[in-house]
Amino acid sequence: MATNTATRAGTTKSPAASGWAQSQYRAWGTIEVSTNPAPADTFVMCKLPKGAMIVGGWLKGDKLDSTGSGTACLTINIGVNKAVTTPTGTSVSASSTSNALGASWALGPDAAAVTGYKPETGRNQPLGGLLLSDGPLLVSDDCEAVVTVITSAQGLTTGTLTLFVDYYMAQHS
Repeated sequence: MATNTATRAGTTKSPAASGWAQSQYRAWGTIEVSTNPAPADTFVMCKLPKGAMIVGGWLKGDKLDSTGSGTACLTINIGVNKAVTTPTGTSVSASSTSNALGASWALGPDAAAVTGYKPETGRNQPLGGLLLSDGPLLVSDDCEAVVTVITSAQGLTTGTLTLFVDYYMAQHS
């Protein structure tokens, strides 16, 4: 299991923004995928501050798998590495947030694309998972947005992944 960290998520970096409640921010990170990731490999993409209320975001980038299809292509989860709280007050532990922003996304050439988001040029998909079904999600502590590999690529095509996470500050910090 390898961990790859985007520049904006490095250990010496602080969360992208903190400030007045109800101010909107966007955290983001870009990483180059140059070798075929193995299952359980992670890409630490960006940092979010305590009190961030995640309201949306996007995964953009290259398709990364030129020959895989169906369940046999590069598949990922997108989540955070700390606990979150839903608007109903339900606490979701850190052990259950690895797919809170996107679950089982295929990045192969035949992956279903979202109509109107230019799928022919790569991936351009809005975040989903728990965020879509039960969001927005309140972050309990400074955390990182992480892409986790579920299945490896059949035919890796090197390229980039960029993750954008939109959030409001739910409290002054």
